[in-house]
Amino acid sequence: KCAVCVKEYGELAEHDGEKIWMKYPKEHCLAYSCCYKQISSPEKHVFVDGACEICGFVPFTTVVSPEARPGATQVEFAVSIVGNPGILGLMISVEYDDAVLTMTKAQSGNALNVLTFTSPSKLDSGCKFLWDGEKIEPADVKDGELLILTFDVSSSAAEGVYDIILNITAVDNDLNPIVLNIEGGIIMVKGNI
Repeated sequence: KCAVCVKEYGELAEHDGEKIWMKYPKEHCLAYSCCYKQISSPEKHVFVDGACEICGFVPFTTVVSPEARPGATQVEFAVSIVGNPGILGLMISVEYDDAVLTMTKAQSGNALNVLTFTSPSKLDSGCKFLWDGEKIEPADVKDGELLILTFDVSSSAAEGVYDIILNITAVDNDLNPIVLNIEGGIIMVKGNI
């Protein structure tokens, strides 16, 4: 009954929305677009050529875009993955303005800790980082940080946005390519932060 007029409610109207996929990093389910009422049980994604063949979900990488001041040291730039479909091999190349930024350290994150990580001997713009293994087990597939880079900023750096360009290539257990959407990456240099 209505708390204001104390009359009984009528019957619920039919849903006027379409059935849509609700996409989450590890699973999907059907819901109505009008109210997002779930109408199917959650199911795990089925990845084919890097995307879920049922709902179309594509895993993506995100980056923490830090702010720094001219002359700053140890500015961390982290690359993470959401919706890891089971990466067995990965290559990330990193390009940046080496007149302003100097990469001083690179380490593998926790998302691919069961794979062998290879870092280049020289951390300059265009360098490549590799992860590989023989087989990835479902229990070892997780989201999290892929790569953590540390930069120093030139003391003569002008205020502005400095792009960190990532090129990522990945494969699964069957050596099929995995498509990853990449969400931006910058280091913002400000005079005072």
